[in-house]
Amino acid sequence: MDVILNSGGLDSAVVLSLVTSMQPHKQNILAVNFIYSQQNSRGVASAKKIADYYKVEYVSQELDLSWPQMQTLDTFGKPRKLLKLRNLVFVANLIPIIAEFDSVRIWGGWNADDFNYPDAQVGFLNALQKTFQAGEPSWDVQIMAPWLYLTKNEIVGIGLKLQTPFQLTWSCHNKIDKPCGTCDSCIQRNKAFASYNLVDPLIKEDN
Repeated sequence: MDVILNSGGLDSAVVLSLVTSMQPHKQNILAVNFIYSQQNSRGVASAKKIADYYKVEYVSQELDLSWPQMQTLDTFGKPRKLLKLRNLVFVANLIPIIAEFDSVRIWGGWNADDFNYPDAQVGFLNALQKTFQAGEPSWDVQIMAPWLYLTKNEIVGIGLKLQTPFQLTWSCHNKIDKPCGTCDSCIQRNKAFASYNLVDPLIKEDN
């Protein structure tokens, strides 16, 4: 079973594009969205739309992540609050969902632009893989991070080739009606499309 951590954002949407291009049996693909305090309603709606677009099974689950957030810096050095070990919590909460499957590949959109987030780094993901192997040696679980060494620009390039429906995705932290254009996700996204002489389709829609 191929299980995608589907945030509704650009990176995970291209992951879903990749997996559906490789996996001929869509009944073996599951898109999972975790709803928590830092994800706005537009992102949740986008996750469902992307799963529907690819006609794969979609599961959403609300998480109570109310513990203190850590102060960190975003990609551009601006202060940002982030939930501690967010990706560990996501994968841990996947276990009841995927426990029935003998073999599972867990796919995430972690990428080179996540360098400020320790739980999106190769060391953490390798440790997570080893945790599954040590805790349940007979269970075939693989952590898949196809974009780990790729930038947002490169991910958009792959998405363009795979015809990812970027117009259905949502990345903005601050707004739900139109992209704010100032948060790190919006800036990265705009730069990525501009590197291909394109305008983000969400900005096109707004205009």
